[in-house]
Formats: sequence, structure tokens, C-alpha cells
Amino acid sequence: MDGRVRENRDLGHGYYRVAIETEGLRPVFRPGQFFMLRVLNGSDPLLPRAYSIYRMARGRRGRRARVDLLYKVVGRGTAQLAAQRPGAALDLLGPLGNAFWVPPGTAELLLVAGGIGVPPVIALAEAVAARGCGARGRPSQRPAMVAFLGGRSKADILCASDFRRAGARLHVATEDGSAGRRGLVTDLLEGHLAGQPPRGRPRASGAIYACGPPGMLQRVAEVAGAHGIPCQVSMEAPMGCGIGICMGCAVPVRWREADGTPGVRYRLCCKDGPIFEGSEVLW
Repeated sequence: MDGRVRENRDLGHGYYRVAIETEGLRPVFRPGQFFMLRVLNGSDPLLPRAYSIYRMARGRRGRRARVDLLYKVVGRGTAQLAAQRPGAALDLLGPLGNAFWVPPGTAELLLVAGGIGVPPVIALAEAVAARGCGARGRPSQRPAMVAFLGGRSKADILCASDFRRAGARLHVATEDGSAGRRGLVTDLLEGHLAGQPPRGRPRASGAIYACGPPGMLQRVAEVAGAHGIPCQVSMEAPMGCGIGICMGCAVPVRWREADGTPGVRYRLCCKDGPIFEGSEVLW
């Protein structure tokens, strides 16, 4: 589908927020889904890039929808997108992929995001704040939310105010100590899980939702496994199509044969993901 840049705001330190308006698209998505996007004023790079959805809303007129994406300039595709001005034409495909889900009875959501891994995690927090549930299920009592944001420096801490507005208790870690605690965001998660529940009560039924660099996701999955807590991770892999045709975004996952023999299968990040159970990914 065709889209037009409405705003492309430089947030500093290589981070941008682009707002895109498109015709005939309902402003509805599930937290964790993504768009494939390509700039139309050239053929290099030829293939589109995948961007997690930050927000969607009704556009200014008629049947238009507004899609908001957060991104960081890391290569040719994102550099080309950063150069686009209001009115520039874009080609979009989406929303695509599966989504985060909140199992019934979940009392506490532990939200972990590293750097530009924020969009699907804040999208989940805002969905829970608005509806009392996550990507699927009927509205219910809103679970408590604790957000853990990490980055190399304070420049990499994004959407902190968004998490607070959504009602999440916020913890921040930076590797250089310029914001929050010095160290890794996974240290904060481990510290939280190691804490004793007040007044000797059992810990509330919780689940972990994470997006960020592969090393961070692996550690989050390990911590979740050690504490017996369900964990969903938003994976990233090179994608050429976004719909399972090119087979370029395979993710190795654990598999058991009919006789119980452990093995490995490959699932597509675009079609089977990008959300996976942390315990199933073969890191």
C-alpha cells in the first residue's frame, strides 16, 4: 500500500520517529506486529525493511490511518528513511506477524527493552493500560507492569515517559552509568526477581516480555527459565519479504520428535514470529 510521510522527527543520537499516513487501512494492530517499508524515490536498497509498530491511530481525513514507527539509523535503508521529508512516498505492507499475548490470570508484566527494542514493548504496555489485556483476550483487570529499560548511555533510553503514563513502574540501567543504574538491564530484571515478596506472600503470577539485542534476549530467556517464569521475546532477523516467501529469516528452535528425541527445527521470524517463547529459541 502507498503511504506518505507526515512527520519524520529527529530525536537525536541517530534515533527518529516517523509518522506515515495511508489510505484504506484500519488503525488497528496487535502489540509486536510490524510493517515492511520501502522508500519509493530510488531502487537502492531494493528490498524493504521491517519496522516494529510503535503506534497506530486514525489519520486526519476520511479513511486514512496514521502509523508511527521508531527507528535508529544503522545502515542504508534507515539512512534513506531518515532523509525523507513530509509528503515523501513510501511503500508499506502490514501489519504483519504474530503478537505478544497475556495469558489469563497474569498479575504482573515484566517489560524489558534494550535501545531501539522499545516499540513493541511500549505498544504492549499501552494496550494493557487501555484495555486491561494484551494482544488477545477479553478486557479484564489490569495487571501490574514493571518496565526495565537499558542502553549504552542515557541517549539510548527511549519512551521512559510513555511507560510511566501507561502506569508501569520504571527501572533504568545504562552501561556507562549516565542514567539509572550502571550495568545491564538484565541485572535489573534479576534483582527484581531475586527480591522477596512483601509480608511473605507468594510472588504474583507474572510473565516477561522483551525486545532488544540478541545477547540481551538470550540472557532474559535464561533468567526467566531459572525462575520458572513464562517469557516472550520479539526477535529480529534479516527479511526480504515479510510474508514467508524468501525464507531468509529462519530462527532455530528446539523441537522434539514423536519418540521424544530432541532436535532442531527452523521457524520464520516474519510468519511464525516475530514473537517467540524464550524457552523455544535455540540461542
